[in-house]
Amino acid sequence: MRRPSLRIEVGKPVIDEARLQLFHTWQRDRVAVRGWESSHLSLQDYFMRFAFPTSVAREIAYYDDAADGRLVMLSICDETPQAWSAVFCFYDPAYAAISPGIANILTLVDLARAGGRSFVYLGYCVLECPSLRYKAAFHAQDLLVGLPADDEVPRWQRLPRISIGAPARDPNDTMDSRPSPSSSDTLAR
Repeated sequence: MRRPSLRIEVGKPVIDEARLQLFHTWQRDRVAVRGWESSHLSLQDYFMRFAFPTSVAREIAYYDDAADGRLVMLSICDETPQAWSAVFCFYDPAYAAISPGIANILTLVDLARAGGRSFVYLGYCVLECPSLRYKAAFHAQDLLVGLPADDEVPRWQRLPRISIGAPARDPNDTMDSRPSPSSSDTLAR
């Protein structure tokens, strides 16, 4: 597949049939490739999971103008004064070869830099989980030490670089485990 140039639109989460259909297409692929349980979302379910209105909720919609402007990937995020926080990302499986999850993280890094934010939060990295393993390639990473009380200042511990190596991979697994570009070294937390 050619490496498409995708148009990106950032805004408040939207609920429509195109987004719901994209989610179902992606989810059917996860069921087939990874053995996930099937789930069917209604528009109301989609609203509750991905588009519940909050002051920080954002979506990054990726469109392929070479394919009639079709929506091909959607990232649900939070935008706070100090950080962009990745919440959920799904995409058309036909675009898996471009490593959409990694492309989305790099977009978040660009948005953070452009907006003067210090951090990009990627969420949990679980090396044993193919859907989360790729996050280990992004540095620097900090670990919250303990569970601070509401009135306590959180303590973070910088983690050393983790080599995720070349784990045994399902040939249909499109998650990229290459080392991250150095441009993300100072933002990922």
